Amino acid sequence: MEYLRYLTSLLWATPTEPDSESDTSNALRYILAPDLPLPEIALQRLIECYGGSWPPEPTFKSSWPAPLQGYESTYNVVAPFLPVLNSSHDDAENRVAIDSMRGRISGLLAGSAIYKDFDDPGQCAVDLRAVQATLQQVEDGCWPGHTAQSMCNAMIGFCACLSFLRHSFRWGISPIVREAQIEKTVVMPPQLDIPWAFCQRYFGFTSAGGSVFTTGHSNTWGSKGQYRPYYSTVVGLPEAYQRTSHWAIRLFTEMELKSLPAYRMFASAITSCMLLTDESPRVAASTLKETNATLVPAFRWFFDNFNETNMAREIWLPYVQGFTGWTLEGPDGVVVDGVSGGQSLAIRTFDAFLGTGVVPPPEIEMLHIPKAQRDWLNSLRDYNIRKRVDDVISHYKARNNVVKADEWEKVRDELNGLVRQLRLWRMGHMRRMMTYESLSRPERVRMTAGISLPPGEIPNTEETMMEHLKEVLREKLAATK
Repeated sequence: MEYLRYLTSLLWATPTEPDSESDTSNALRYILAPDLPLPEIALQRLIECYGGSWPPEPTFKSSWPAPLQGYESTYNVVAPFLPVLNSSHDDAENRVAIDSMRGRISGLLAGSAIYKDFDDPGQCAVDLRAVQATLQQVEDGCWPGHTAQSMCNAMIGFCACLSFLRHSFRWGISPIVREAQIEKTVVMPPQLDIPWAFCQRYFGFTSAGGSVFTTGHSNTWGSKGQYRPYYSTVVGLPEAYQRTSHWAIRLFTEMELKSLPAYRMFASAITSCMLLTDESPRVAASTLKETNATLVPAFRWFFDNFNETNMAREIWLPYVQGFTGWTLEGPDGVVVDGVSGGQSLAIRTFDAFLGTGVVPPPEIEMLHIPKAQRDWLNSLRDYNIRKRVDDVISHYKARNNVVKADEWEKVRDELNGLVRQLRLWRMGHMRRMMTYESLSRPERVRMTAGISLPPGEIPNTEETMMEHLKEVLREKLAATK
C-alpha cells in the first residue's frame, strides 16, 4: 500500500521542487528493494547442493556404499543389449525386444536365477531394505567415510544411473519404437521406483522420467573427461555414434561451465543495485558490460560446436533425443515429457535475470528443474532488475535529475545488450533445432525433444508436429524483448 501511494505521488510531483535527501532515499528503497534475499546466497547454495561445483563432478560405483553398487553392475550387463543399428518395423518383434529388456533389468536387480549365465549376476542383485537404509543415512547425516561434498557427488552419479536404467526400462530398445511410444503407463520394478522417489526428494524434482540434470549434467566423466557420458546409450556402436552421444551432453554441460561467471555477475549486479550508494549504477553497469563480453565467446562456442560433425542428426534424433523422451502419464493423467534443451539452467537464468520469456507454473517447472536451481531462478525473477532500473530512471527524470538518470541509463543499455544476445541465441538455436528435429524415423511416432506429443486436438503428423514445434520456439523468441 505504501508503495502504491509512492507511485501515485510521482504522478502529482512538481519536478521543479527537489525532494529532500531522506525522501529520495526512502523512494529508492522501495524501488531497489535492498531487503530482498540476495541472489548471491541462492547461487552459493546451488553450488553447495551439487557437491561444491557447477556443473557437477559426479562420482560413480566405486564411491557408493555397497548396497547401491548393483545398479551400475546392472547397467554394465544391459547397456550392450540396448542399441541396434537397424530398427525393426514389426510391432510384434519390437514387443518381444521391449519385454526382454524389461525382464532382464527386473531379473538382474531382483537376483533372478534365470540370469546365471552372466559372469556374476549376484553383483547386480540389490537388497531393497539395505538400499533404503543407505539412502536414509543421507537424510540423517552422512555416509561413513564420506564428507557431505563427496556424498553429494556420489548421489548425483547414483541418480544418473537410476535415470539411465529407468529410461532403458521405459523404452526397452534404442532407437525407440512405436510399440513403446503408444503405452500410456509402464509399471517400474520397486528396485527402480523406491530409490527414484528418494532422488526426487533429495534433489527436489517430481518427474518420473529424466531431465537435462539427471541424464546430462549428472551423467558425465566431469570436466577433466570433457563431459563424456558415463552411462552410454550407444555401447558397441561405431565412433560417429560415440561422438554424437558425447557432444549431446557436452554441449549443454560445458555451456553451464562457461556461463557460471555470468551467473556470478548477475548476482553481483543486483547486489550493487541493492546497496543504494552513489556508486551503484556505475558498478552495476561495469559488471553488466563485463557480462556481455563474457557471453559473446560462450555463445559462439555453443554454435561453433552445434554442427553435423560433432552431432550427426541421423544419429542424434534416434539414439539421443528418442531415448531421453518419456511420454508417460503422471499421477494426474497428464503426459510427462522428457529431456529438452529448454531445461538448460543457462537459458533459464538469462530469462529469469532479464525478465524475458514466460515463467512456467511452479508445478510444471518442478517436474524437471531441481529445487536449488529453481531457488536461484526465483531469486532473479523476484528482483526483476530491468523493471527496477526503469523505475529508478523514471524517478530521477521526474525530478529533472539528468545526471543520475543518465548514470542508470548506462545500466539499462547493458541490460538491453544482454537481451539482444539472448535473442540472437534463440534465433540460431531455432534454425538448428528445426533441422535436427525434421528427420523422419519410420519405426516411431513423431515426437520432438521436450514436446513428446502435440496437444490432443492436433493430429500427430510430421507436418503438424513440426509446425507445433515452430510455434513453441517462435513464442519463446517473441517473448525475448
